[in-house]
Amino acid sequence: MNTTIIGRTCAAAVITLIGVAGATAPASADDAAPSCDPAVVQAALTKAEADARAAQKAYVTHTRTAMTALVKKVKVDETAEARAAARKAGRLTAAAAKDPALRDAAKAARATARVEAKEAARAHRASFATLQRQVKADRATLKAAWNTAKADLATQKQIAEDCAEVPEPPVVEAPAPA
Repeated sequence: MNTTIIGRTCAAAVITLIGVAGATAPASADDAAPSCDPAVVQAALTKAEADARAAQKAYVTHTRTAMTALVKKVKVDETAEARAAARKAGRLTAAAAKDPALRDAAKAARATARVEAKEAARAHRASFATLQRQVKADRATLKAAWNTAKADLATQKQIAEDCAEVPEPPVVEAPAPA
């Protein structure tokens, strides 16, 4: 019963980590050498710094927030998701009454609304300890995202240093035809 909430959070954490790792993955050994174009290097470094700062801020904010407030937020978020799904199902059901082509979409929306309602009910019935484990799993996800962003920033700084050390090849102008 309560394991569904935790399982969903863990699945979301894995998906988030995969997305963060994919979005901030540095060039691997199989890739071509990184471009030493100063604009590209500076843009990548700026993006890595912004990503690292955002991940740090998300983690620190989550860490500094009281556990009771975070548990309450989980319950509120689950309820909001259930209400949004119910509203969408209602709109699609009303539209399906006018347009039979929307019946399958309305049926799927009603199923989603039922699932969201059950999850919200589970969250409200769950013990504080269960929701606390979910919050801790969220915190671990944020910490992993921050670590990934820090590693990417370090990689980008190393690339910038390597590019700064490489002398630019001299520009040879072709003689103008006479």
